[in-house]
Amino acid sequence: MTHQQGGFALPMFRDFVPEGWRFWLILIYPIVFQMSDAVFMGLSTQISSDLSLLSEDILMCGFAGMIGVTMTFPLLFRLKFRFTTRQILLTCTLGMATLSAICLHIRFVPLMVALSLLFGMLKLWGSFEVFSSVMLKVAPRYNFAPFLSLVFTIVFGSIELSGIVSAHITHAMPWQYVNYLSIGALLLLALLALTCMRNFRAMPPQPLLGIGWMGLLLWSVMLLAFAFIFVYGSYLDWLHSPYMHLAIGIILITLGCNLWRMQRDRHPYLPFAAFRYHNLLQVVVLFLVACVMMSTESVLQHILTGEVLHFSAVNTTGIRLSALIGVIFGGIVSTQCIEHLGWGWKRLTFLSFLLLTMYEALLFTLVSPHTPVEAFYLPALLYGMGHVMVFVVLTTYIEGVVPFAHRFQVLTILGFVRIGCGSAMGAAIFGHLFKGSMSEQMALLGSQYSPTAMSHVDTFGEAAHAVSQSAMLVSLRDLFGLATVIGIITLLLITMAHFKHNIRRTYPTLVQVYGMLRRQR
Repeated sequence: MTHQQGGFALPMFRDFVPEGWRFWLILIYPIVFQMSDAVFMGLSTQISSDLSLLSEDILMCGFAGMIGVTMTFPLLFRLKFRFTTRQILLTCTLGMATLSAICLHIRFVPLMVALSLLFGMLKLWGSFEVFSSVMLKVAPRYNFAPFLSLVFTIVFGSIELSGIVSAHITHAMPWQYVNYLSIGALLLLALLALTCMRNFRAMPPQPLLGIGWMGLLLWSVMLLAFAFIFVYGSYLDWLHSPYMHLAIGIILITLGCNLWRMQRDRHPYLPFAAFRYHNLLQVVVLFLVACVMMSTESVLQHILTGEVLHFSAVNTTGIRLSALIGVIFGGIVSTQCIEHLGWGWKRLTFLSFLLLTMYEALLFTLVSPHTPVEAFYLPALLYGMGHVMVFVVLTTYIEGVVPFAHRFQVLTILGFVRIGCGSAMGAAIFGHLFKGSMSEQMALLGSQYSPTAMSHVDTFGEAAHAVSQSAMLVSLRDLFGLATVIGIITLLLITMAHFKHNIRRTYPTLVQVYGMLRRQR
């Protein structure tokens, strides 16, 4: 079969695979990749209790995987033009299956973190290979919006779907079976690539030259140290711990080395020029605010549904399903508004943050010990829509502002916030504020209970439970209110912000990218 230059084709498949099946078969890969993990962060309670680890250890592994995803962006096209699709998918599937199997049998946390980092890199590498292969099908004019809508819908939708599947599996079986299912699916995909694909090349392979490997290592270590501070800060009592001092020292040393290498190296991993683009700081701040607001879903909402309402993981699958529907709907709305309705970037960004603010406001009204699970469906739908729309709109905007030469380096810089340290920072902020508010409310409410007021309570345990639940409800309501206020202030600032109107909305073709990278060697 020859490569069809004038239209969409997936020539990496063998001839016996029907043309109509190829697009859907190859999309299975990123869905399974995004649903897989070396250590599943959503199962931190089960894993930590079974392995006698801290829940922070499991969270650190999860954030290490996100950092692995973040740091791989500048490598993607280099790897794409060096290896064939079949080689890449075989490497990623077998590598991820191996890493997941190893993490099932080790207890040494630093090694688990390192393997999770490598797992995240393989996850993005394999997913990008598929997305770049089907881009001409999704966006025949090489335009951003429909392509990024597909990417983020699959990424965030798969995360929600993974939570649903994991909840049902762990309800009936040990948590290890989630890894077994993931490993089995990855091995089946490896078999699919082995039997149904061939090593097809449209262009000669390029050597892996001009890559700052030491920069990749240094930036990764710096981000891991950042994540360590926010994940373990509360447990280690923040700056009172020597481990926090060590992490800060590592950040300063690696940052200094990175800045020095930017000036001295011919091919720095992240060049100075990538940090200097117009509106980049504005987009970084918006992503940071969005990550802080969205962290209430993983911190405060889980406290409300788990510790106040005592919903089981299976009970909350309906909430995740609503979020999944919201993700799909948000991807569709993003494409329609950008490509067909011609909405401006300020209006789209405003709408994205409005959805997140409405989610926070609705959760504020749902803080009660008598809230039914169905009441969370609408907020989850809005959260899913806002989540995917923030990523689609801001990423589409920044990719139109930044030339292709630095586009993937800028995606790494944005990843520092949006899928790296920003999520850890938001969770740490609201976790710390919740603990502080709980202590304050416990002292305040406890002082208000007199023997007369407690005459209807049979035991001291019941009294303590009543005080604790009241303090928890007040704390949750205050923090959801704080998140709502942050959202309202952000909406006001967006109305005063300046967004460029005329931006390029297209990617270069693969042939053009190949020529650019060849000249940069």
